[in-house]
Amino acid sequence: MTNSDSVLAGRVPRIRWIRILFLLFAIPSSIIAAELGNITIPADGVLGGRAVQTGVYALNIDETSERPYLQLIKNGKLIATDLAIVLPAKGAGKTSVQVTKVAGKEFVRIRARHGDKWFFAYLEKTP
Repeated sequence: MTNSDSVLAGRVPRIRWIRILFLLFAIPSSIIAAELGNITIPADGVLGGRAVQTGVYALNIDETSERPYLQLIKNGKLIATDLAIVLPAKGAGKTSVQVTKVAGKEFVRIRARHGDKWFFAYLEKTP
C-alpha cells in the first residue's frame, strides 16, 4: 500500500457521510409535509407575519415539529407559514381544503381536513 492509498482510504468514509448528509438535507419540505392541494387566496393579506398576495398556492401541513404548521407554497418556494389550530374530526375522512372570506370580519379562514384532524389558519386581510 502506497502513501497515496492510505490517504484515499481515510477520505472514503468522510465522502460517504457527506453524500448521506447531502441527501438528507436535499429532501424538499414537500416530501416531509403533507400536500393537501391548491387553494386560491381571494385577497391580499398577512399569514404568520408574512405578506401573501392574491393568487393560487399549494397548501401543505408540516407536522414534523412539536406543533403543526400550515404552509403556503408558490412555484416551489415557501411563501408563508403559520401555526395551525387543530381540532379533532369524526373518524378518518377524505382530505379537503376550504378558503372562506368571513362576513363582516377582516380575515380569510383556511380550513383543511387531513386524516382525523381539522387544521385552521387565518389570513388577516390588508387594506
